[in-house]
Amino acid sequence: MRRNKEFNPNEAGLAWEKKNEWFGIEDHQNIEATRIASITHEYLVALSYLEVNSEEYFKEINNAVNKYFPDLAKL
Repeated sequence: MRRNKEFNPNEAGLAWEKKNEWFGIEDHQNIEATRIASITHEYLVALSYLEVNSEEYFKEINNAVNKYFPDLAKL
């Protein structure tokens, strides 16, 4: 998986990645799902809406991904 140099997930982030093996995989569906997750992350950070790596943060990312790819993202 390609990881942004500026993004270093904590234990919760690594656990989320492990459950969501599609994240960062380079095929059509997974690239789109990864983009949705990344854009949602940027949006949440910009708004300071939720603490990054909190359960609510991952729920928001999962909801955004699952809107377009039902049941793909898991907590």
